[in-house]
Amino acid sequence: MIDRAGEEAYFAAVNSGAGFISFFEEIFYAPQISRRYVIKGGPGTGKSSFLRRVAKSAESCGRSVKYYYCSSDTDSLDGVVIDGSIALLDGTAPHSCDTVLAGACDEIINLGDFWDSDSLFESREDIVKYSADKKREYACAYSYLSAAARLMKSCKLFTARFAEQEKLIKNAQKLCGAYSSGMGTVTRAQMSAFGVHGRVHLDTLKSSAGRIWAVEDHYGVGALFMSELLRAARRRGCDVAVSYDTLSGVCPEEILFTQSGDLFYLSKNPTDNDRAIRCTRFVNKNALAELRGAYRASVQAFDTLLAIAAERLSAAGKLHAQIEQIYVGAMHFDGVRKKCDEVIEHTRRYY
Repeated sequence: MIDRAGEEAYFAAVNSGAGFISFFEEIFYAPQISRRYVIKGGPGTGKSSFLRRVAKSAESCGRSVKYYYCSSDTDSLDGVVIDGSIALLDGTAPHSCDTVLAGACDEIINLGDFWDSDSLFESREDIVKYSADKKREYACAYSYLSAAARLMKSCKLFTARFAEQEKLIKNAQKLCGAYSSGMGTVTRAQMSAFGVHGRVHLDTLKSSAGRIWAVEDHYGVGALFMSELLRAARRRGCDVAVSYDTLSGVCPEEILFTQSGDLFYLSKNPTDNDRAIRCTRFVNKNALAELRGAYRASVQAFDTLLAIAAERLSAAGKLHAQIEQIYVGAMHFDGVRKKCDEVIEHTRRYY
């Protein structure tokens, strides 16, 4: 696994119950982006290494860099943003991107210029087979993720029946009232992804936080509390950075109040150093007693579906690796490195 120590790292997409959800538009095509480099090329052509090399060069010059990782192969980069205004991104499927202001803002970097087409043609049958098998594995994984997402909704219906929601809402509003209002900005800062290595979690928000609050997810009530806390923050106009759960893409897992530095995160096992919000006090124990068995059975089925989805994504990852090896053997990486040096020099004009 890659070492992300010291990086401001996020995910640029998620594999969810609704399929692949990309955040590329809001990240790399934001109004503040003045220069954009869209990198094209097949698997194994060096796109991620290209992005990392440009990013590390910028950091060596004292520039700020945000790293955006791939939600499927969580060791690979999907893009980087330098000083908030220069974006470099992987413009290939499943998040194919193109130019908006060709030349004036956007440049296309085609790593296909450095592959041996004759060599790839000789391996065409293998590429076709591995690609088709990989597509089937992803389709299978997404079907299980979709089933898990539907089951999650059922679990939430159970939770709503035994949660003392009025008490929970008042508590979330009171807690949020301690924070200053700002511009009311809600920024996506995706910390988790579910891909070929299973569930991977980044620690950018936690490492930047001051006080940390662990919201104990007792029978799903913690998730309900987090949703109410975000709703209260929106009403108050607080500035927050939010990471959402990978399956639904809409339920907050972490909420950072950016002005105070306070972080709230959903947890089943909080650390001793965290302030705990114990959600057992928002549970009607009599109602829970009637529904506990059904809820636990649903959770068990949910876990089984996720485990199967993880197996299928892992299989897809192995097939992708086989495709990458074919392309690696057909690449002239000296040319790729030379092109990367040119881009590094080009981006320095806009620092």
